[in-house]
Amino acid sequence: MGATVFLDKIYISKDLDAKLTPTERHIIWAHELYHSLCEHRIQLILLWFLCLGIAPLVNIFRRRMELEADRYAIYKTRDIDAFIGLMDKLEHGKSTHPAKEERIKLAEAMRGKI
Repeated sequence: MGATVFLDKIYISKDLDAKLTPTERHIIWAHELYHSLCEHRIQLILLWFLCLGIAPLVNIFRRRMELEADRYAIYKTRDIDAFIGLMDKLEHGKSTHPAKEERIKLAEAMRGKI
């Protein structure tokens, strides 16, 4: 249950979409748009080869990309409370995504700065 970008389209699972408010949906769109704009998928493929397929190394970079996309989504939507609410609705991949608490900490750190 989540969202992704594939071939320049943003896909949100039906289960997740049913739980989202319009603002939370915009946050996901902005987050996934950032991945697309930065070509994170291509970067991950290159990293996979450069790191010789060692998943823990690749996942370090992937978590950093996720936080960058979070920061972009918060900046674009300017709704920290909706972002924090969204965190309770997402599944956080243990190795591929930052912990929910880390993502909320990022959002709180942006409060008053956007």
